Amino acid sequence: MNLRNKILLVLGLIGLGVAAALHVAGWVMRTAPVHTTPPPAASVPEPGAPADRVAEAGRRLRGLVTGDNLPGASAAVAVDGRLVWREAVGWANLERRLPMTPETRLRIGAVSETLTSVLLGRLAERGALDLDAPIGPVVPALASGPLAAVSTRQLLGHVSGVRRHRGEGEGIRLWNCRDLAEGLSAIATDPLKHPPGAGFDWSAWNYVLAGAVAEAAAGRPFAELLRDELLAPLDLRETELDGANVPNRTAFYWPRMSGDTTLGVEDAQEVEYACFAGAAGLVSTPGDLARFGAAVLSGRAARPETIARLHERIARAENPRHEYGLGWKAYTIGGAAAVGRDSSPVGGTASLRLVPGTRVAVAVATNVTYARGIAPFTDALAELFAGSGGGSRP
Repeated sequence: MNLRNKILLVLGLIGLGVAAALHVAGWVMRTAPVHTTPPPAASVPEPGAPADRVAEAGRRLRGLVTGDNLPGASAAVAVDGRLVWREAVGWANLERRLPMTPETRLRIGAVSETLTSVLLGRLAERGALDLDAPIGPVVPALASGPLAAVSTRQLLGHVSGVRRHRGEGEGIRLWNCRDLAEGLSAIATDPLKHPPGAGFDWSAWNYVLAGAVAEAAAGRPFAELLRDELLAPLDLRETELDGANVPNRTAFYWPRMSGDTTLGVEDAQEVEYACFAGAAGLVSTPGDLARFGAAVLSGRAARPETIARLHERIARAENPRHEYGLGWKAYTIGGAAAVGRDSSPVGGTASLRLVPGTRVAVAVATNVTYARGIAPFTDALAELFAGSGGGSRP
């Protein structure tokens, strides 16, 4: 090839590159804004709610939705055992233009672990299971495998040695399973990463196994156990296992590019979380999560000593700053100790915070994955409502 042709080839490639870049830039600019007009909002200020804080919380929530380009988001706050505010902003379904409401149910991912933790704590309180006993004798499918000597407490604290997902490189987000039995078959014979208690490795499988222990100990399906032993006693009417027939369920979205919601969103991939029920398989509303948090703080969810053991950080010699307890993570909000969880399953992002010193419980959720502003927004709400009081049904 002579010099002239080489120059033409290089110029042609540069031209193609520029055209492609302009095309991508134009596509991003055309698809990025979810809200070209102010998004719809549905607010439920509860009787006795602090008006100034409610107004500020609503302003911030609307700013979060438009600023982070979220399809929709919902938030709720409970103080001193009662709800003081609920609000939803944006769309539960972009295509159908269905507004999100405080009753819209969203995926909460690993925030489900907090409910599973308290459920097993309640079962342990009445002697239905021993958190420190090996799980092999309890779950027949695990009796002869490497998991037999693991305790339920080690599962809840993610110190069991159970591997992460289906191979270290494959995430729970895109792995479907139809029921708990299928989930157990995928993990039952795998070797542990380390001896039980010898290290911390977060794995959703720990809570799949914890759900199996609860089922076997109580002799009832996990969904039924969760409903009758936790949700119904605490009057959590908007929380249940995910599924296509769940009423008021949102549509689910995913960032179009680079895991960044500001560049636009698209429909999320279909997933089935049935066998991950205790780990990541619940849908709920921030209102229900805040009620749950209020029940935990007030001692209605379980005895105070039980809750204290669930919240207590697991001592780790190799990491004195270890932040995890049994299903709960430690935080600091405005200088005060707090507990909660964050998660971002397919089609959602959720955060829960409990601040025992101020008796504040805050929950925030959206219907798009990787919404990075949700967790700091939840912390900010908890700090905003510190010191307020009043409210309605716990």
